[in-house]
Amino acid sequence: MSEQRVVVKLSSGGRLRAAVDETLTALDDLGRVDQIDAASVESVRVLADALDEDAANAALWAQFRAALTELRGLNDGGDDELAQLTAAMRAAVGDAKDS
Repeated sequence: MSEQRVVVKLSSGGRLRAAVDETLTALDDLGRVDQIDAASVESVRVLADALDEDAANAALWAQFRAALTELRGLNDGGDDELAQLTAAMRAAVGDAKDS
C-alpha cells in the first residue's frame, strides 16, 4: 500500500493570527513560553489560521479557545502570592448570621 500525504497550507496573515502572534510575543516577554511549549504554540497558530479562513466554524472556535487557555496557563506561577490572593478572593462569601 502506498503512503499518502495530505498537506494543508493555511495563510498566516489574518486578524486572529495577528492577535495570536501578539499574545505569544507578550507571553514570551513574560517568560511564560519555553521551547518545550512549541507544540502548544503551533497548535494555537494553526487553529488561528484555520479560523481566519472559516470564522463561522464553531468546533474550531472551541478547540482554539481550549488550546489558547491551556497555553496561557503554562508556567503561570500558580503558587505565587497574587495567585493565592486571587484564589482567596474567589472563595465563597456569605452573610454572617445574627447571634
